[in-house]
Amino acid sequence: MKPAEVLALIETWNIDELAVSFLESGQFWTQEAMVCVREKLYGKDRLVVVEGNRRLAALMCLRDTFEGRRKDRMWKEIVAGKEPPKDLFEKIPYLLADDRKSVEAYLGFRHVTGIEQWRPSEKAEFIARMVDRGMSYETVRKRIGAYTDTVRRNYISYRLMLQIEKRGVCRKKTLRTASV
Repeated sequence: MKPAEVLALIETWNIDELAVSFLESGQFWTQEAMVCVREKLYGKDRLVVVEGNRRLAALMCLRDTFEGRRKDRMWKEIVAGKEPPKDLFEKIPYLLADDRKSVEAYLGFRHVTGIEQWRPSEKAEFIARMVDRGMSYETVRKRIGAYTDTVRRNYISYRLMLQIEKRGVCRKKTLRTASV
């Protein structure tokens, strides 16, 4: 995804409550550390966030607002009359994972069956990536804590969605936000 596409996607996330929480507490909680991996990105080795993207986006929007780069009313109201907490943008806790695969089970549990669930299309895509890499429905089920039938339905729905997109029956954006 190009940086401009990422920024457009961020605008659809509800991150303002996180931002307010950061300002009120004055910190990014250590127990909510982001999970990162080292990967090549844009030709350089970088830390890439694999868990905690909404938290990172909230911090980025806050920083950009404090520095005058964001002009929208909502963000200006959030920071009005406040000073940026000391070290909020410099000391961000994170855990460094060996690779994406090593945190797959955690992400699956947290976002497919856990408390911070993704939209149905996001769950299906996550499951499909694991199955497409050669995992059985049973193995995926064990990794993410779901029923085998749930894994199968999500995988089939995702593959069907891709076929519909490929044939041009429906625009990708419309399909990705619909329930599967």
